[in-house]
Amino acid sequence: MANTKKKSQTLPALTCPLSNKNRILGLDLSLTGTGWCLNDKETDSMGLIETDKMIGIPRIDHILVETMKLVDMDTLVIVEDFSFGSKGSALFQIAGLGYVIRHSLWCKNIDFILVPPTVLKKFVTGAGNSDKSVMLKEIYKRWGADINDDNIGDAFGLSRIGRALLEWDTDLIGFQKDALKQLNKEE
Repeated sequence: MANTKKKSQTLPALTCPLSNKNRILGLDLSLTGTGWCLNDKETDSMGLIETDKMIGIPRIDHILVETMKLVDMDTLVIVEDFSFGSKGSALFQIAGLGYVIRHSLWCKNIDFILVPPTVLKKFVTGAGNSDKSVMLKEIYKRWGADINDDNIGDAFGLSRIGRALLEWDTDLIGFQKDALKQLNKEE
């Protein structure tokens, strides 16, 4: 019997053409404050899904329920993928959260794309290893969004990647185009 392996994909097979989408949700998953940015071509709304003193499964469920309120079939969800430098006991919980969200989106046939943290940073700042303060500064300089929370900032940057993928923003600069090429190599 031949041994066949399926290649895993970072970019899932999309269920419909991207051109059919009229909303983008950038999503930066965090156990303490999941950042989100919802964009409909004209406006951004953004915020945090806070969990206060919640722990364990109730915390993950709260984030899941609040996230699912933000999406519908017309939404392309851009999710920051796992950081391979993460450590500690929370690593298992954040992985659980990531897969619960992915599974729920998949079950509802809502298209999502995973973006590695280095690609997000490169798209926003030009360097894949930028720290959080540089990200927020570049977001303000480039798009005029005054954001004071790292998770919301990442979600905003992810929404901008979505805008580029949907070709709503076509005036990309060189390093942004390079970042998108890196995204396609992750398949």
